[in-house]
Amino acid sequence: MSAAPQPRLCHIQKGRKGFGFVLATVKKGITIIGSIDKDSPAEECGLKPGDQIIEVNGINVSRANHKQVVDTIKVGGNEIRLLVAEKETQEYPEGEIKINSSKKKQSCSVQ
Repeated sequence: MSAAPQPRLCHIQKGRKGFGFVLATVKKGITIIGSIDKDSPAEECGLKPGDQIIEVNGINVSRANHKQVVDTIKVGGNEIRLLVAEKETQEYPEGEIKINSSKKKQSCSVQ
């Protein structure tokens, strides 16, 4: 069995057309990146469709509803930090992957 996917912290600066991603909700409390715009800040930072959003600007949103996640992103203004877990993380039984606060993770940065 391969190692569990590791979360990534992406620091994204809003571009002329926004951040360049669309959110989707797949299960109650699970918000994912639904799609990524080509040549957008989100694409440059490495976000991928299916990435699960764990935190927005250090705020845990892993159990928040879709509107709460959107509102938390909007509060960030022109830049946000998203802690995301790869789509494959959703295939692991709950509790098998431990995700710590983004305050200790490395980030990719697009400006």
